[in-house]
Amino acid sequence: ILPGGTGMLNRQARCPLLAFCRDRLAARPLEPLGFGLPSRLRGIAVHRALEALLEPLPTRAELLGVEDGKVQQAANRSLATVFARTRRPLRALFDLESEQLKALLDGWLAAERERSPFEVLAVEQQREVRLRDWTLRVRIDRLDRLADGTVAIVDYKTGQRASSADWFGPRLRDTQVPLYAIQTPEQIGAAVIARVRANGTSYSGLWLDAAFPGRATRPLAADLAEQLKLWRSELELLASEFAAGDTRVFATQTEEAGGAYAPLTRIAELEALARGALEPW
Repeated sequence: ILPGGTGMLNRQARCPLLAFCRDRLAARPLEPLGFGLPSRLRGIAVHRALEALLEPLPTRAELLGVEDGKVQQAANRSLATVFARTRRPLRALFDLESEQLKALLDGWLAAERERSPFEVLAVEQQREVRLRDWTLRVRIDRLDRLADGTVAIVDYKTGQRASSADWFGPRLRDTQVPLYAIQTPEQIGAAVIARVRANGTSYSGLWLDAAFPGRATRPLAADLAEQLKLWRSELELLASEFAAGDTRVFATQTEEAGGAYAPLTRIAELEALARGALEPW
């Protein structure tokens, strides 16, 4: 059994070296100093607040009827788990983060208002996915039942880079939604990344008609079965590479060989030498 699920596969997709450092060596870079909560903890707070609002498995109408006080309560409770015992001495920071999270949740609700009718089926559902000889444990952010009876897979992202464009191309670079899609027994009607950000929530992915606001990255193909088959093949390749200890760095993805892991490859150093930006020893 391969632990780590989509996180391991995502790192293997972006850079085998990164997967090796994070999942084999358990190496972690120090978090950079900054104002307010680190982005990782802020992302955790957002996911927990969304889980609290969706836990009753509401319909679209019920979700949009959620009272303002309940939204604020979800924000405060999710932040309380992140701040833990430091909430009282950091009260001013907590209040500021709570105000920002409440505004973010309001923006998310506004985006949900633009969707076609739906019913939430599951939130943070744990499943297992079989890839050849390996079993991965995954957790799906959200499953919705759409008006036509099909199922929408929704994955929340709070970072700036998230895009369903990484599901396509010569090498799969974002594995989460494709991994969920290949094991979902229901007929899929949408596969979506919901980018929950301070300037509003937007959607990226595959869907039909007006299931989600905005324009789909690609229309949901009639030959979805072929896309699922292709995703499974690519995911099995990534899993086999990781299991074999593949630590290659691809010429088009050398940015992952820099930063905290640069001393393990010296690729960034060699590139700097080739550009003349670094003096040889």
